[in-house]
Amino acid sequence: MVKKKASKKHISSAMKDLEDALLNTNSKNTKKTNTISKRKKDENVLLLTDIIELSPYKDMNFKLITMKKNISNIIKSDIKNWIKNNMSSITDESIKKSLNTLKYNKK
Repeated sequence: MVKKKASKKHISSAMKDLEDALLNTNSKNTKKTNTISKRKKDENVLLLTDIIELSPYKDMNFKLITMKKNISNIIKSDIKNWIKNNMSSITDESIKKSLNTLKYNKK
């Protein structure tokens, strides 16, 4: 909680400080001034045409592009299905081999 006497003292002292600052012309200026910086011109300007590569699809037929994308999607799905079906057997074999090597190393 704020006490009334304390807050009145702070407000009156702040108002007195403000009045003194306004009447006194020798006080420091606390106003922030924005300094204008001179812009430097870069001599080595990088043009976007140097960075951007030409699209390989620029001169191609859209039917050919869609056909390529469809083929790649089919291949991706086939690969995912193969991994899903065969990964367990591959990991089982590798685990068996690693366990066998551990058995032989312990002897």
